Amino acid sequence: MLWPSHIRLISLPSIVCCTLFLWNALVYLNFARRARMREDFPEKYFYFGFTSLALALYSFGTFNLYSSDQLFVATFWQRWQLACTILIFICFVLFSVKHLQIRSFYLEKILPLVSLLFLPFVFIGEFFFHPVAVPKKFIIFSYSTQILEADIGPVAIVYFAWLLANLLYLAKLYFRYYEKHRGRSFLFVALIFFMAAAVNDIFVASESYTFFYLLEWGFVIYILAWSFQLFDDYLAALQEVVNKTEEVQGLNEEMNFLVRTISHDFRAPLISVQGFVQILQEKNPEDSAKSKDFLRRIGNNADRMLDLLEDLSTYLKIGRVSHDDSEVNLNALGDELWDLLVPRRFPDAVAEWDLKYPVWHGSEKRLRQILMNLMENALKYSNKGKEWVRIASRDEKGGLLLTVEDRGLGVPEDCREKVFEPFFRQTNEVPGTGLGLAIVKKASEDLGGRAWIDSREAPGTLVCVWLPTK
Repeated sequence: MLWPSHIRLISLPSIVCCTLFLWNALVYLNFARRARMREDFPEKYFYFGFTSLALALYSFGTFNLYSSDQLFVATFWQRWQLACTILIFICFVLFSVKHLQIRSFYLEKILPLVSLLFLPFVFIGEFFFHPVAVPKKFIIFSYSTQILEADIGPVAIVYFAWLLANLLYLAKLYFRYYEKHRGRSFLFVALIFFMAAAVNDIFVASESYTFFYLLEWGFVIYILAWSFQLFDDYLAALQEVVNKTEEVQGLNEEMNFLVRTISHDFRAPLISVQGFVQILQEKNPEDSAKSKDFLRRIGNNADRMLDLLEDLSTYLKIGRVSHDDSEVNLNALGDELWDLLVPRRFPDAVAEWDLKYPVWHGSEKRLRQILMNLMENALKYSNKGKEWVRIASRDEKGGLLLTVEDRGLGVPEDCREKVFEPFFRQTNEVPGTGLGLAIVKKASEDLGGRAWIDSREAPGTLVCVWLPTK
């Protein structure tokens, strides 16, 4: 045996470290998959988990290196260790970028890519190692031991210098960060120990002085400190989500109360006003023209207020009331809505139907709201007496693409987003509540789709709605 038997005692802590790092990697990679509470969580947890995984591979190599009794096997595991340090360094850099919340092309692109270029040289030829066994004696306090290692090559010296320079640069960035976050001083201490251990191992490997390798212990302190901090951040974010959820539930209760109030308490007085106006108009036919005009205005405003309350109640209920799930025949639904809308308000309206997607699987209630508001909006904004609308449907990207086209005023480019906002009205010359397209947008998004104005020149407007098929 080239190595003394007691060297195996040194390898035992490495398997413990390997188990610790592997468990930590699995935990935080799982967090990365599940953590959607904050935008910065997934990537930060992902890189931290992969850093832990690379550390586990490094400790596995250390265990095999110090347990080997053949030189060529030991050399292989030395190469394995160096390859793992490259992966650890890249993951550490990417994690640092996310943690420090900095935008740096050098740190995000150049540094990882250049570091990765060293990886092939580890296993090729003599770039990193000379095939010469060099006995090394390591001393710590009163304990010393001697092992055989392959002599390092010129590329290894360049790699160590590159590593050392960038570690010092990262240490500077971390120092600036912790100047502003003094409550996390234990992380800074762990980082100093981790980087000091890395610097120590670089000098030991380059034979600058004789000492034990300390990198694994630096890894352990660093990983434990960061695991505690990231888990604490996770719990804090989880509590924040719980608080927000409770706050949203309270707002939902208030909103439900508002919807009930709008649906009942606000409507009842207006219906009474309408009834009294109708009675006055019927019982006093000889009243002056001025009185009749006043009564007409009161009636019109009461009608408009009822329409507004009806639309507002519909808008607020979207997303709060569970919708049905059925097969919807667009031809039958279109004919029904047309018969309901046109004879009463637009008797001279003309429609063109092009329903190439006749049956849609989803919520009939929501589709009814969407199509009704689109048709009514198109007819209202058409030229009076020349109301024309074209309703088309087709399959697109596995869903229903519904389009409603008119020959009305058209929508300027700078208003194509605003028209979907509640109470936005392009003109006051056309009666309405300003909630029609807002209901269309909210209902389509509630079904997982979207609504938009097609970019085209006036006259006319083409409103598009895409809905997924269940």
